[in-house]
Amino acid sequence: MLRFSALLLSYLISLDVWSDGLPSKVTLATTDWCPYACENGDNFPGITHEYISRVFKDRNIELTIQFFPWTRAIQLAQSGKVDGLLTAVKSEAPNLIFTSVPTDTYQMCFFTRWGNPWEYTNSDSLKSAKLGIIQNYGYGEPVDQHVQSSPDRIYTITGGGIPRLYKMLMSKRFDAFIDDSKVVRWALKSSVKDLKQVGCLENNPFYLAIHPDRPWAKPLVTWLDKQLPATRDRLRAIQQSYY
Repeated sequence: MLRFSALLLSYLISLDVWSDGLPSKVTLATTDWCPYACENGDNFPGITHEYISRVFKDRNIELTIQFFPWTRAIQLAQSGKVDGLLTAVKSEAPNLIFTSVPTDTYQMCFFTRWGNPWEYTNSDSLKSAKLGIIQNYGYGEPVDQHVQSSPDRIYTITGGGIPRLYKMLMSKRFDAFIDDSKVVRWALKSSVKDLKQVGCLENNPFYLAIHPDRPWAKPLVTWLDKQLPATRDRLRAIQQSYY
Protein backbone atom coordinates (compact mmCIF):
# COMPACT_ATOMS: atom_id res chain seq x y z
CA MET A 1 0.00 0.00 0.00
CA LEU A 2 2.86 2.33 0.90
CA ARG A 3 4.55 1.53 -2.37
CA PHE A 4 1.30 2.22 -4.29
CA SER A 5 0.94 5.63 -2.58
CA ALA A 6 4.52 6.51 -3.45
CA LEU A 7 3.98 5.48 -7.07
CA LEU A 8 0.74 7.51 -7.24
CA LEU A 9 2.45 10.59 -5.83
CA SER A 10 5.31 10.17 -8.31
CA TYR A 11 2.81 9.86 -11.16
CA LEU A 12 0.93 12.98 -10.08
CA ILE A 13 4.13 14.97 -9.77
CA SER A 14 5.07 13.89 -13.30
CA LEU A 15 1.78 15.41 -14.44
CA ASP A 16 2.54 18.59 -12.46
CA VAL A 17 -0.38 17.78 -10.15
CA TRP A 18 -0.34 17.85 -6.35
CA SER A 19 -1.81 14.95 -4.36
CA ASP A 20 -5.09 16.87 -3.85
CA GLY A 21 -5.62 17.21 -7.60
CA LEU A 22 -4.43 20.82 -7.93
CA PRO A 23 -1.68 21.64 -10.43
CA SER A 24 1.80 22.72 -9.41
CA LYS A 25 2.16 24.87 -12.55
CA VAL A 26 -0.36 26.79 -14.66
CA THR A 27 0.25 28.72 -17.90
CA LEU A 28 -2.41 31.23 -18.91
CA ALA A 29 -2.64 33.37 -22.02
CA THR A 30 -3.88 36.93 -22.07
CA THR A 31 -3.39 40.12 -24.04
CA ASP A 32 -1.87 43.48 -23.14
CA TRP A 33 -4.88 44.90 -21.25
CA CYS A 34 -3.51 47.35 -18.75
CA PRO A 35 -4.28 48.00 -15.97
CA TYR A 36 -5.62 44.42 -15.66
CA ALA A 37 -2.70 42.64 -17.40
CA CYS A 38 0.35 44.57 -18.59
CA GLU A 39 2.82 42.99 -20.99
CA ASN A 40 5.71 45.37 -20.26
CA GLY A 41 4.77 46.28 -16.71
CA ASP A 42 7.77 45.43 -14.56
CA ASN A 43 6.52 47.64 -11.73
CA PHE A 44 2.86 47.28 -12.67
CA PRO A 45 2.26 43.77 -14.11
CA GLY A 46 -1.50 44.32 -13.94
CA ILE A 47 -4.23 44.14 -11.32
CA THR A 48 -5.52 40.70 -12.33
CA HIS A 49 -2.02 39.38 -13.01
CA GLU A 50 -0.86 40.39 -9.52
CA TYR A 51 -4.02 39.20 -7.82
CA ILE A 52 -4.16 35.71 -9.33
CA SER A 53 -0.40 35.27 -8.92
CA ARG A 54 -0.74 35.94 -5.18
CA VAL A 55 -3.74 33.64 -4.82
CA PHE A 56 -1.84 30.85 -6.58
CA LYS A 57 1.30 31.51 -4.55
CA ASP A 58 -0.67 30.81 -1.35
CA ARG A 59 -1.05 27.25 -2.66
CA ASN A 60 2.49 27.02 -4.13
CA ILE A 61 1.10 27.00 -7.68
CA GLU A 62 3.57 28.50 -10.15
CA LEU A 63 1.77 30.84 -12.55
CA THR A 64 3.17 31.79 -15.96
CA ILE A 65 1.42 34.49 -17.99
CA GLN A 66 2.00 34.65 -21.76
CA PHE A 67 0.92 37.67 -23.83
CA PHE A 68 -0.52 37.50 -27.35
CA PRO A 69 -2.96 39.41 -29.53
CA TRP A 70 -6.35 38.51 -28.05
CA THR A 71 -7.50 36.40 -31.01
CA ARG A 72 -4.31 34.34 -30.78
CA ALA A 73 -4.64 33.98 -26.99
CA ILE A 74 -8.15 32.55 -27.40
CA GLN A 75 -6.99 30.13 -30.13
CA LEU A 76 -4.12 28.86 -27.99
CA ALA A 77 -6.37 28.35 -24.97
CA GLN A 78 -9.15 26.62 -26.90
CA SER A 79 -6.68 24.30 -28.65
CA GLY A 80 -5.01 23.40 -25.35
CA LYS A 81 -1.60 24.83 -26.25
CA VAL A 82 -1.80 26.83 -23.01
CA ASP A 83 -3.78 25.88 -19.93
CA GLY A 84 -6.34 28.65 -20.21
CA LEU A 85 -7.08 32.39 -20.16
CA LEU A 86 -6.34 34.89 -17.40
CA THR A 87 -9.16 37.30 -18.29
CA ALA A 88 -12.17 36.21 -20.33
CA VAL A 89 -15.93 36.14 -20.60
CA LYS A 90 -17.82 33.01 -21.59
CA SER A 91 -18.90 34.28 -25.00
CA GLU A 92 -15.25 34.59 -26.07
CA ALA A 93 -14.22 30.98 -25.36
CA PRO A 94 -17.34 28.91 -24.63
CA ASN A 95 -15.61 25.51 -24.60
CA LEU A 96 -13.37 26.39 -21.64
CA ILE A 97 -14.26 25.81 -17.97
CA PHE A 98 -14.83 29.14 -16.22
CA THR A 99 -14.74 30.02 -12.57
CA SER A 100 -18.23 30.85 -11.34
CA VAL A 101 -16.79 33.66 -9.20
CA PRO A 102 -15.41 36.57 -11.25
CA THR A 103 -11.82 37.68 -10.81
CA ASP A 104 -12.80 41.34 -11.34
CA THR A 105 -15.21 43.55 -13.24
CA TYR A 106 -14.89 45.89 -16.19
CA GLN A 107 -17.11 48.57 -17.72
CA MET A 108 -17.27 49.19 -21.44
CA CYS A 109 -17.70 52.84 -22.37
CA PHE A 110 -17.93 54.72 -25.66
CA PHE A 111 -15.43 57.39 -26.69
CA THR A 112 -15.59 59.90 -29.49
CA ARG A 113 -13.85 63.11 -30.56
CA TRP A 114 -14.72 66.44 -29.04
CA GLY A 115 -17.14 68.13 -31.41
CA ASN A 116 -18.92 64.91 -32.41
CA PRO A 117 -22.50 65.14 -31.07
CA TRP A 118 -23.09 61.36 -31.02
CA GLU A 119 -23.61 59.63 -27.68
CA TYR A 120 -24.70 56.19 -26.56
CA THR A 121 -28.13 56.07 -24.92
CA ASN A 122 -29.54 52.67 -25.92
CA SER A 123 -29.33 50.00 -28.63
CA ASP A 124 -31.07 52.25 -31.15
CA SER A 125 -28.37 54.90 -30.83
CA LEU A 126 -25.79 52.39 -32.11
CA LYS A 127 -27.45 52.47 -35.52
CA SER A 128 -26.45 56.09 -36.11
CA ALA A 129 -22.68 55.65 -35.59
CA LYS A 130 -19.85 53.64 -37.11
CA LEU A 131 -18.16 51.83 -34.23
CA GLY A 132 -14.52 50.81 -33.89
CA ILE A 133 -13.84 47.50 -32.13
CA ILE A 134 -11.07 44.93 -31.60
CA GLN A 135 -11.62 41.56 -33.28
CA ASN A 136 -13.05 38.77 -31.08
CA TYR A 137 -13.51 40.95 -28.00
CA GLY A 138 -16.68 40.38 -26.01
CA TYR A 139 -18.17 43.78 -25.23
CA GLY A 140 -21.51 42.75 -23.76
CA GLU A 141 -25.03 43.45 -24.92
CA PRO A 142 -26.38 45.21 -26.88
CA VAL A 143 -23.02 45.78 -28.58
CA ASP A 144 -22.21 42.12 -29.32
CA GLN A 145 -25.58 41.68 -31.03
CA HIS A 146 -25.09 44.93 -32.95
CA VAL A 147 -21.68 43.71 -34.18
CA GLN A 148 -23.31 40.53 -35.53
CA SER A 149 -26.36 42.16 -37.07
CA SER A 150 -24.84 45.34 -38.52
CA PRO A 151 -21.35 44.56 -39.86
CA ASP A 152 -21.55 47.55 -42.20
CA ARG A 153 -21.58 49.82 -39.12
CA ILE A 154 -18.49 48.19 -37.58
CA TYR A 155 -14.78 48.87 -38.15
CA THR A 156 -12.73 45.94 -36.80
CA ILE A 157 -9.01 45.99 -36.02
CA THR A 158 -6.94 42.86 -35.33
CA GLY A 159 -4.05 44.42 -33.41
CA GLY A 160 -2.71 47.64 -31.97
CA GLY A 161 -5.31 47.94 -29.22
CA ILE A 162 -6.42 51.30 -27.82
CA PRO A 163 -3.62 53.41 -29.36
CA ARG A 164 -4.61 52.22 -32.83
CA LEU A 165 -8.33 52.77 -32.16
CA TYR A 166 -7.51 56.27 -30.91
CA LYS A 167 -5.43 57.08 -34.00
CA MET A 168 -8.17 55.88 -36.34
CA LEU A 169 -10.83 57.78 -34.42
CA MET A 170 -8.81 60.98 -34.76
CA SER A 171 -8.48 60.23 -38.50
CA LYS A 172 -12.30 59.93 -38.66
CA ARG A 173 -12.26 56.30 -39.81
CA PHE A 174 -15.26 55.76 -37.51
CA ASP A 175 -17.40 57.80 -35.14
CA ALA A 176 -16.63 56.17 -31.80
CA PHE A 177 -14.88 53.22 -30.24
CA ILE A 178 -15.72 51.14 -27.21
CA ASP A 179 -13.49 49.70 -24.49
CA ASP A 180 -13.09 49.56 -20.74
CA SER A 181 -12.84 53.06 -19.28
CA LYS A 182 -9.81 52.24 -17.08
CA VAL A 183 -8.01 50.60 -20.01
CA VAL A 184 -8.54 53.67 -22.21
CA ARG A 185 -7.26 56.08 -19.58
CA TRP A 186 -4.26 53.88 -18.80
CA ALA A 187 -3.34 53.40 -22.46
CA LEU A 188 -3.72 56.99 -23.61
CA LYS A 189 -2.73 58.91 -20.48
CA SER A 190 -2.31 62.56 -21.56
CA SER A 191 -4.01 61.95 -24.93
CA VAL A 192 -7.26 61.11 -23.15
CA LYS A 193 -7.99 64.84 -22.99
CA ASP A 194 -8.75 64.66 -26.74
CA LEU A 195 -11.55 62.17 -26.10
CA LYS A 196 -15.10 62.55 -24.87
CA GLN A 197 -16.74 59.68 -22.97
CA VAL A 198 -20.29 59.38 -24.26
CA GLY A 199 -22.05 56.65 -22.33
CA CYS A 200 -21.30 53.23 -20.83
CA LEU A 201 -22.72 49.74 -20.64
CA GLU A 202 -23.37 48.07 -17.30
CA ASN A 203 -20.47 46.97 -15.15
CA ASN A 204 -19.59 43.37 -16.12
CA PRO A 205 -17.58 40.53 -14.54
CA PHE A 206 -14.73 38.64 -16.16
CA TYR A 207 -13.33 35.26 -15.18
CA LEU A 208 -10.39 32.87 -15.28
CA ALA A 209 -10.89 29.95 -17.67
CA ILE A 210 -9.18 26.55 -18.03
CA HIS A 211 -9.07 24.03 -20.88
CA PRO A 212 -11.41 21.11 -20.03
CA ASP A 213 -8.87 18.44 -21.01
CA ARG A 214 -6.55 19.35 -18.15
CA PRO A 215 -7.01 16.62 -15.49
CA TRP A 216 -6.91 19.28 -12.78
CA ALA A 217 -9.29 21.76 -14.48
CA LYS A 218 -12.36 21.13 -12.32
CA PRO A 219 -10.45 20.83 -9.00
CA LEU A 220 -8.64 24.11 -9.73
CA VAL A 221 -11.83 25.96 -10.67
CA THR A 222 -13.60 24.62 -7.58
CA TRP A 223 -10.69 25.71 -5.40
CA LEU A 224 -10.62 29.19 -6.99
CA ASP A 225 -14.36 29.60 -6.44
CA LYS A 226 -13.64 29.28 -2.71
CA GLN A 227 -10.46 31.36 -2.67
CA LEU A 228 -11.60 34.35 -4.72
CA PRO A 229 -14.41 35.52 -2.36
CA ALA A 230 -12.07 35.07 0.62
CA THR A 231 -9.35 37.28 -0.88
CA ARG A 232 -11.32 40.34 -2.01
CA ASP A 233 -9.51 42.62 0.44
CA ARG A 234 -6.28 41.71 -1.33
CA LEU A 235 -7.83 42.57 -4.71
CA ARG A 236 -9.02 45.95 -3.43
CA ALA A 237 -5.56 46.76 -2.09
CA ILE A 238 -3.98 45.96 -5.45
CA GLN A 239 -6.60 48.06 -7.28
CA GLN A 240 -5.89 50.99 -5.00
CA SER A 241 -2.16 50.86 -5.84
CA TYR A 242 -3.01 51.27 -9.55
CA TYR A 243 -5.65 53.97 -9.23
